[in-house]
Amino acid sequence: MRFASPTPAVTGATNRSLAKATHTVGLTCVVGAFLLLETLQVTLPRSELWPALVAIIVLGVLLVRVDRSRTTTNSMVFLVLGGDCLFVVAAVVNSQIPNSDTSSAYPMMLVKIALIMLSGPSRSLAPSLLWSVVGFLVAEVSVGGATLLSGGALQLDLTAIGALASVLVLRVVSAAAGRRHIRARERVYGSAREERAAQEDARAEMRASALLHDTVLSGLSAVAVAVPGRLAPDLRVQLQRDLDLLRGGRWLFDGDAVYGGSAEDGQDSNGFWATVSSAREFGLQIDVTGDVAALADLPAAREAALALAVQQCLVNVMKHSGAGRAEVVLARSETEVSVMVVDDGKGFVLESPSADRLGLRQSVARRVEDVGGSVRVWSAPGRGTSVMLRLPAS
Repeated sequence: MRFASPTPAVTGATNRSLAKATHTVGLTCVVGAFLLLETLQVTLPRSELWPALVAIIVLGVLLVRVDRSRTTTNSMVFLVLGGDCLFVVAAVVNSQIPNSDTSSAYPMMLVKIALIMLSGPSRSLAPSLLWSVVGFLVAEVSVGGATLLSGGALQLDLTAIGALASVLVLRVVSAAAGRRHIRARERVYGSAREERAAQEDARAEMRASALLHDTVLSGLSAVAVAVPGRLAPDLRVQLQRDLDLLRGGRWLFDGDAVYGGSAEDGQDSNGFWATVSSAREFGLQIDVTGDVAALADLPAAREAALALAVQQCLVNVMKHSGAGRAEVVLARSETEVSVMVVDDGKGFVLESPSADRLGLRQSVARRVEDVGGSVRVWSAPGRGTSVMLRLPAS
């Protein structure tokens, strides 16, 4: 059975969250740059800063587009046009605001940070770092070009360098933490897979134990009580069918294989009525009463489990109760099908059953419980035994 780990989905969600955070910072810087330039425009009414304002609006639109769809094309368009927008902002500020420190003026600084905060498509650490580094280089080239054209001197922008270093450190730390979380999740899911495999092994062992009891041990018991001499044809056929079933190995993976047939091939050799007929052939008198059509409401797997559980109940009547008669009562409701097997034999102490009562524990209780049903037993010395089997209807 496959046990899927959500590691890829969780990692993708982490990358998207980090990209959303950096883009939010970038968009905040764009809004701040716009407000600063608008304030300068009001303060210096003779300055013509509207080209820079338009450039910042275009940059904001490009950043929103990248945030909504982180494709390589959108990211490249953002870098190219964003660099042009920053060049326009730097050129306008340098020409319209006298004595401005172009390389470190606040509007350009904020637009630089917006370019550095670009989170393009990436599945590993190196590409995510590369997008930010390229954004930093584009920003520096744009501002540097505008500065040289205006006759200014280039200066080292420590703020932009600090922003780049912060983003790079954030991405490295996030990637390292993600790797640790992935390894931890893999260990957790590995343990879960091992536990699941152990459960499957336990079910297979239980199925093998129950089948051994239903076939080999029941067959030996039948041989022990048979009349000395040549085996009866029906008993011989039953023993041969049990041997074929054990050799085939399908029962390990297919619970219906224990049935010996399916609805498609029209066989019901090990079904409920075949179980009743087989017990009658061994001399047990069986009265079947109630809603005899109730079994039609059961899926094949549950019907198979019920038939084998009833078979073991009847075997227990013959082997342990000392009674020569049993009654099987069938009933159904809207949600479940129930079968009760009753005998008037010697019974037993319910609180302390014999240690060898493997059939009641494995072939009856666990078999029914494995298909979603339940088993209840009533018994007392000298008062017989009643076993109630309940299974969910289809």
